[in-house]
Amino acid sequence: MKTVNKIILLSCIFCYFAGLYIIALKFGLLKLLTRYGLSEMFDEIPKNFPEIKYLYWGIAIYTVIYLLLSIIILKTASKHGKEMDQVKGEASVVQDYSETLRLLVAQNSNSTITSKLQMLQRQVAALPPAVIRDTTAHQELLNTVAMVNAVVESNDEQNALSAINDAMMKVKSLQRKSVTRK
Repeated sequence: MKTVNKIILLSCIFCYFAGLYIIALKFGLLKLLTRYGLSEMFDEIPKNFPEIKYLYWGIAIYTVIYLLLSIIILKTASKHGKEMDQVKGEASVVQDYSETLRLLVAQNSNSTITSKLQMLQRQVAALPPAVIRDTTAHQELLNTVAMVNAVVESNDEQNALSAINDAMMKVKSLQRKSVTRK
């Protein structure tokens, strides 16, 4: 269980007992306990104590409602945690593509290709994780990075520059598409 869920669970338990205390205060249980105590004299409690039946009803209803709310809160927190883990995974895939391009920049000695590759690498690093969620956009990004990698490693400067320019246009297109989609 993650730390956030543990904190939420502990705060739910604390709030539950605080609510029980308030209910006991409201319906007079504390007055009853201080008057008669929790000893063997508990049998001497007057049977017609007016608030005792309301106390039982109040505790039962409070417990059911509180359990439902706690379950909803914990499920929402765990669902949110799973979504965050998925987004982290998608962001790491985007960073892997960016790292591939950064390695190409480090290997290349041509200054014009290096500057274009750096711009492309920044564009890829700035892509939102939603690009990975869309399978066609992910495949297009994968093909674009692989194509740039192959062309740059072939040491053909003219083809490399045109391939990098095409890749920059595709990455801009992917970025625009990912922003408009929900």
